[in-house]
Amino acid sequence: MLYTNQESIDQHRVVSGQMLGHNAHREALVVENEEQSRIETEVDCDGSSSYSINNDCLNTLFDVTSINEDYVEDIARQILEWDAEPPPTDEEHVEKAKSRPADHISTRDTNHDGLPVFFFIEYAPASRAVSCQHPICQSQIEEMAFRVTVYPYGAFYHVRCFEDLVDFSDANYLDRIKPVTPENAVKMRGIKATSVVNCNYVLDAGAERLVLQWRFNMRRLIDMGDEVVNNEPSDPNDPSLFMTDLWNKSGSASLTPEQPENISRYTFLKLSTQTAPIESDGPGDENEWNLFEQYLSLPSKDIKDLEDRHSLSNMLTHWSHDRLLANEKIEDLRGKEREKREKWDDKSVRAIKRLSRIYIKEALYDFFGPWELIS
Repeated sequence: MLYTNQESIDQHRVVSGQMLGHNAHREALVVENEEQSRIETEVDCDGSSSYSINNDCLNTLFDVTSINEDYVEDIARQILEWDAEPPPTDEEHVEKAKSRPADHISTRDTNHDGLPVFFFIEYAPASRAVSCQHPICQSQIEEMAFRVTVYPYGAFYHVRCFEDLVDFSDANYLDRIKPVTPENAVKMRGIKATSVVNCNYVLDAGAERLVLQWRFNMRRLIDMGDEVVNNEPSDPNDPSLFMTDLWNKSGSASLTPEQPENISRYTFLKLSTQTAPIESDGPGDENEWNLFEQYLSLPSKDIKDLEDRHSLSNMLTHWSHDRLLANEKIEDLRGKEREKREKWDDKSVRAIKRLSRIYIKEALYDFFGPWELIS
């Protein structure tokens, strides 16, 4: 195909425009005289190298009366290849997203508005559908699925997606994990009391205890790596032992719980009955059901367990599945689900059902007074 001088000039402008559109820090200076025969072009690439098309070459493009179309396209291709950058990969997107939680907490305990930053574990409410903000996922977080809310920024993630971005073997992140409970939903998470009464956001008793125990075990592993001495009381009459037993052994027939002086009556009853991790058939039961042994994947004895990046989401997924299974009628189950349920004894089903509850009324009474005032 033949080109006139003017057409050659127009074609070159297209090529030059494409070249200058790729990461050029300084625009080309185009000087066009009356004969349209002089163009000076200079591009500084990424601050480290530069290239230019000298005037003789440009004059050749402008002065020829005919030029091959393939020749022009080849020049354009070479110019674009000099400074073209490939699109970011999924891995690069994830690496960039990892900086967001770090930016949220910075090096302080609060954000720029002076509010504490927490990673709340909660149930996604039915009234407000949001998408996961993981750069690769971005799918909707389903109703009643576990999610992480970065407070007060209002960023939402699937728990497993958040684990991809945050290293919980770093205490700066781990210590910000909090389960949404009836006690902290209003005052810390900022949820309306009416939403709490309707059991939105708040974790059931089993999930609450599992998240808290998982965080405790992770902290012990971090301290082991940092060679922090854990001075556990050796005196059997040490008051702190009563709290340890209340936390770990409540529900067992072998324990007669005693209320420590530093906790309220409500907290004592909650730990010793409603959220007790052990279910027993009474004295002589040698096979008591234990929530932590059933679902907690972190034994807090081997520092290598910190390398399990998805221990939190795996634990919660396991609990969520069994929670639904225990509360279904066995005649409505089919296949493997029914086989699994039939293997459970009455004690296991009883324990899971008890820990599947959300004890809203008792918590609100403790914080706000008689139930009639908030119902």
